[in-house]
Order: sequence, then structure tokens, then C-alpha cells
Amino acid sequence: MKKKKLIDNKVMAAGGISDKNIDIAKELGISDMVTFTGAVPNHEMPPYYAACDIYVTASLSDTNSISMLEAMATGLPIVATPVGGVVDMIEHEKHGLLCRDDADDIADAVIRMLSDKVLREECGKAAMERSVCFSANVMTDGYIDIYNGTDGAQSYSIYQTVGNLAEGTYVATVDFTGNWDEEGDLAF
Repeated sequence: MKKKKLIDNKVMAAGGISDKNIDIAKELGISDMVTFTGAVPNHEMPPYYAACDIYVTASLSDTNSISMLEAMATGLPIVATPVGGVVDMIEHEKHGLLCRDDADDIADAVIRMLSDKVLREECGKAAMERSVCFSANVMTDGYIDIYNGTDGAQSYSIYQTVGNLAEGTYVATVDFTGNWDEEGDLAF
């Protein structure tokens, strides 16, 4: 991995943090730039999101990242690897940046997002607007519409949740009878 300049930024790592993560930060000489919060109760997360400029996830497998949706809802632009449900939530250069599962590519995307204020603001605003499509109310209404066989506009948004059968991407599995077009998309 090539060393990248992180401009003059700090990194906040929330969640399950191991001693290995802390040791790596020390070895890289960046421990003064990284704050390891450990587990944070959900109801205490808003100030953590508010303290951030971007949200980064380099997950190798993520069907439906709740923390990413929370970050989107607070207006944070996203830098993520295009796995699982992430590809249904994030459009590259609209809601954030999608990058390969490669340390250099992720670092380049982070630096680009941090360096480009216009991109950061536009992606953050679009991410906030997009997050509404995945709110509990919209998702519940979408599932109800599918079960009831109704043909509402909200039903179509469920496509992102049910996934694209042709690509094998599933965010949720639903037992229902539906119509699928030739590309494997849910047809209404």
C-alpha cells in the first residue's frame, strides 16, 4: 500500500474495535489522527455523525448497512465498496464514491471526497434525499404493497430492497408471488 496524504483530517472509528486496530494505527504513526470510540449506543450516534465530513465503509459483504443509511440521513456523503445492498443505495458520484476493495483506491476516493467541497456537499445532499427511500415507513409500505399486490409508486422503490435476481443481490428475502421481467427485475 502506498502512503497517501490525508490532508489534515482525523478519523473516527466506531463499533467493535480490537487491539489490532489500535496497534496498526500506532505502527502507521497515525494514532494521534484516529479516535477509536468503541461501541456507541444507537441513540448516542447523532453527535458522532455530526462531527464527520464523510462516511467510509470498506465492507466486503454488506446486505443493508444501517450505519450507512444513518450517515446518509444526516447528510454525509459516502465512500464505499460496491458490495451487497450498497450498490442499490449508492450511485457513484451522486450519493458518494464507490471504489474497489483496494486500499489505494479507497484512499484515493477518501482524499477526493475530502478535497472536493462541491462534490462532498452535493453527494451529502443527494444521500440525505436518497435515505428516505429506505426509511422504515417507506420500506414497510413497500412490503405491504407487494403482499397486497397493489401497484403504487412506493411498491417500485421496493426493487432496491428485494434486489436484482439477475445479479444475485438481495437485501431482504420476501416470500410473495410477483412478476419478474427478462432481466430479473421486479415488474409492476
